Amino acid sequence: MQPTFYDVNLGSNDRNSEIVLYSDHCEDEYYNQASLSYSDGGAPESFASWFATWNYTEIRSSFNGSTYDVTSVDWEAAQWGGRPWTRMAPTIDAITGTFADKTNDSRYDGTFVTTYRGNWVKAGIADEILYNTNGLPVRNGDAILTFLDEEPATPIDYGSGSGNSNIGAGTLPGRADWVVGPYGISRIVYPELWKIGTYRTDNGSGLGQPNAALTRPWNIAKFSELYLIAAEAVVMGATPQSGYSARELINVLRARAGKWRWDNNGNSEKIVDHSAAIVAATPADIDIITFWKNVPVNIMVKDTAGLTWFVPKNGLNWQEPM
Repeated sequence: MQPTFYDVNLGSNDRNSEIVLYSDHCEDEYYNQASLSYSDGGAPESFASWFATWNYTEIRSSFNGSTYDVTSVDWEAAQWGGRPWTRMAPTIDAITGTFADKTNDSRYDGTFVTTYRGNWVKAGIADEILYNTNGLPVRNGDAILTFLDEEPATPIDYGSGSGNSNIGAGTLPGRADWVVGPYGISRIVYPELWKIGTYRTDNGSGLGQPNAALTRPWNIAKFSELYLIAAEAVVMGATPQSGYSARELINVLRARAGKWRWDNNGNSEKIVDHSAAIVAATPADIDIITFWKNVPVNIMVKDTAGLTWFVPKNGLNWQEPM
């Protein structure tokens, strides 16, 4: 397995040793069977990440701190960005429940984009400084919009309508970035999927080709998922070898989730190991409900259709939160 969850899904680390099977796509129009400058979203092009990408280019900042009419986050062919289609959004329960531990567990940070940073210089805007919420200055690379991990002690002021942010985001005292709490997420504004996001090597110093078909492989099977298959077999009655109980198998993935080398949304190095805390929090007895609560956090996005069929078949009722 890869040393961190982040490494499994990092675009520059595609086709890594953890991936058992993938449908390949690449930066070659002949082999990709798709345009690398503009895609119309048809077969055989790959464009899966667009569905879960909202129109982040609607975020507004200001030249002068009073009139908010500047696009400060533009379309970019980057893993945090890509082409917006706004077709699917994560549920609030996924943000608050499935990924409840955002401090120790790196899988939330390695799945979603929660910080959108200024890139207006790449769009040709020469101004070094723009003004964002609370009239505070921001520079290229600074956070323009942040989806908060938790609801803050100080209530977020969302104002009315779309507000100066143009997307209905709120403000907190002293912060220059627009903010949205977990319960402020909507079907229009939400954390998009980083793990399957756009990745290109030919952007240069510009925005690249965010409208092009995707050039990343689509992962079908990972070695790490075999631990989940084995754990389910034990839960359903298989006799495990010593050291391979359902809890021990699941804890292989949970321990890896506690190891950080990069704070994706903080855009900074983070060498931390919380694996002991995560392993200690694993229930002593793993039943089918506990097992399925550990599945979505590992394969969120990859097999949603499969989950909707297999969960009830394996004994988890629809009323039991995952």
